[in-house]
Amino acid sequence: PERSIFLDAGSTSMCLAKMLPDERYYVFTSAPNVAMEVVCSTSSTVNLTGGEINSDNLAVSGAGAVEFMENVNIDIAFIAVSGFDFKNGFSCSNINDSQLKKAIIKRAAKVVVLMDSHKLGINMPYTFARLSDIDMLVGDGNLPDDFIKEAEKNGVTVI
Repeated sequence: PERSIFLDAGSTSMCLAKMLPDERYYVFTSAPNVAMEVVCSTSSTVNLTGGEINSDNLAVSGAGAVEFMENVNIDIAFIAVSGFDFKNGFSCSNINDSQLKKAIIKRAAKVVVLMDSHKLGINMPYTFARLSDIDMLVGDGNLPDDFIKEAEKNGVTVI
């Protein structure tokens, strides 16, 4: 309670939003659907970034969203990914989303990536982070040993 958190856009972030206890958080999100879920089910203050809506993941991003988030202190950022490979790191398909994720990771005290094993080996056009940029990764229980070892070698806690 009373922490500032960022919830990224995407179906995994929506699942997390539905699990938030009815506490008071300062929630920042780039997803209108996530914002509505949180505001309707918790006592949280919800801030939505401005910008252009990406129809693929319902993220609202762009220069205005990046500028807005550059002035926000984030205790914990929950970041969703579209893909990961060892060469290029965490990636997504939209340049605006990528720039927003980079800004959020820079501002966050702790970065938690939400990623299922189906995202491994997928290389999308825009890299926004490497393993060394995150603190924790929450997976689906099917992440391969080589990934877990590389994550832990980079100081990432894998759950």
